[in-house]
Amino acid sequence: MDCGATAAGDGSQAAPWNSLAPVNDRVFQPGDSILLKRGSTCTGQQLFPKGSGVQG
Repeated sequence: MDCGATAAGDGSQAAPWNSLAPVNDRVFQPGDSILLKRGSTCTGQQLFPKGSGVQG
């Protein structure tokens, strides 16, 4: 996740998402991670992750 990236990526570390919308749209499974680039600012956006870190 890098809100400073100029192009929207696929969510990988090599091509990160550049807004919180795709993160908020995805349901995360146990073991998934959301990595935020240090110093990146997502102005006017809020993070609302879905899912659970616990199986079941």
